[in-house]
Amino acid sequence: MKILTFTKDKSSLKYYLLAALSVAAVYSCKLMDLFIPLFDNIYYGNLVAVFLNISSMLLWIAEFLIMFFVCKKLKIQIFSTEKKPQLKLSRLIVLFVLAILPMFIVSAYLNFTVKVVYDFGFKVTILGFWDNATRLIAWAARIVFMLLFIHFMHIAIEKNFKFNKAALNKYFPWGGIFSILIFGIIDFFFFSTSLAWFYLFLTFYYDIIYMLSDRKFLSTYFICYLIWLL
Repeated sequence: MKILTFTKDKSSLKYYLLAALSVAAVYSCKLMDLFIPLFDNIYYGNLVAVFLNISSMLLWIAEFLIMFFVCKKLKIQIFSTEKKPQLKLSRLIVLFVLAILPMFIVSAYLNFTVKVVYDFGFKVTILGFWDNATRLIAWAARIVFMLLFIHFMHIAIEKNFKFNKAALNKYFPWGGIFSILIFGIIDFFFFSTSLAWFYLFLTFYYDIIYMLSDRKFLSTYFICYLIWLL
């Protein structure tokens, strides 16, 4: 008995393409490294990190506008206008617990200090403050593309593969699996941070939030950014 059925649906190709573009957009910020020499001599090179954060944010905003235009031409809605029923109280409670859990884990790792307070309130210099502040704003844009990848991968794969059980079709974490294989592994090895293991986990966790929020993009984004922030 087949568990999974393959369907040849060519309309999935445009969603795979958009997912690939989302990955490219996330790491396009590395292009800004080419301009680092322009800032090496400004204030002894201490503004380089701030420059990278701001320029990455501006680049991501521009790329999102381009992707929004491409989606419009392909008649694909990023933000669905379809009215969905309100989430049940039980689902909201689960989402609340899932949102609080990672915050508690990170807080425990930081001696029970909220991450955003730790970033801004413990022996942080003025330059460190601006580095942290601009990074938080830049990641607000980065997370958009990570969620777009999850969104497009779900649609693409579900057009090609169907489980025999309806529940699996609705809740199987296709987006999370590919997200951790791409964003998770790349970020884990190339971004030096003491919380690298936590961000590796988050790349999959975002998809759980996405599915439990009934695949509502804006709701998912709000919760995921709060998790990353706090």
